[in-house]
Amino acid sequence: MREGARVRRRLSELGRAYPRQYWLMVAGMVLSNAGGSLVWPFLLIFASARLELPLAAVGSLITIQSVAGMLSSFVAGTLAFCTVGTWMFIAPRTFDSSGLRDAARPLTVRAGS
Repeated sequence: MREGARVRRRLSELGRAYPRQYWLMVAGMVLSNAGGSLVWPFLLIFASARLELPLAAVGSLITIQSVAGMLSSFVAGTLAFCTVGTWMFIAPRTFDSSGLRDAARPLTVRAGS
């Protein structure tokens, strides 16, 4: 009983440590991921019927697609980190010179801010 009270107190402290917008975003991400994971069984059955292949073959295709997606996200993340980091400082200056200063304001990163 005492351990349960300690866990409830810790969860309550954690809930107050972050603003409501954060918890709304977390709840939205959980719902999005749960909904996305519920699609896979139906997609497997649909693809099996449409392609006229056994479920094992379609499952292998979906597995290959998922692994390729994971690997490509690592490559794309590395490339984005290498290139976007530079463009994040160039783009605001480009927009400022064309008179679109307000559109570039969210991209601006200032030292000490």
